[in-house]
Amino acid sequence: MWKDNKQALTDFVSEDRFELNLYLTYLLDQISYDTSKQSPFLRKPNETTS
Repeated sequence: MWKDNKQALTDFVSEDRFELNLYLTYLLDQISYDTSKQSPFLRKPNETTS
C-alpha cells in the first residue's frame, strides 16, 4: 500500500518538477533582487540607517 502511494507521489512530483523549478527560480530571483536592493526587512539591525 505504502509503496503504491510512494510511486504515485513520485509520478506526481515528476510531472510537476518543471513548473516547480520555474517557481523556485522565480522565488530565488525575487530574493536576490530584494537583497540587492537591501530591503529593510532583510537588513540586519546594525545596518539600518538612523
